[in-house]
Amino acid sequence: MGEIVIGGTAALLICAFLSPKFISFLRVREFGQHIREEGPEGHHEKAGTPTMGGIIIFMAISAPFLVLTDYNWRSVAVYGRARQPCRRCGTPIRVVRQGEQARSTYWCPRCQPARSAR
Repeated sequence: MGEIVIGGTAALLICAFLSPKFISFLRVREFGQHIREEGPEGHHEKAGTPTMGGIIIFMAISAPFLVLTDYNWRSVAVYGRARQPCRRCGTPIRVVRQGEQARSTYWCPRCQPARSAR
């Protein structure tokens, strides 16, 4: 739970402090929105507004996620490969269906051993 609070706070601070600098960087590089002459009058005041501001939100969420989690490539390398050999060690990939919606969890018993309860 602490990692979630720290990650959320870090993402909020990254957005709050880096967004203005990133938006001004985009304006200098002319990544702004261009408004056609025949467009509505209210849209002309938006001319030059950066259209790539979502990048800062993506980075603000991604950075704490990558730093604070134990996420690794092996978690992705087994998805959808039930009973096929693991690409790393050759052990057959296992799958278990969980819950009412029978969601699948895939893992390599050798590369991804079961963790003890936290």
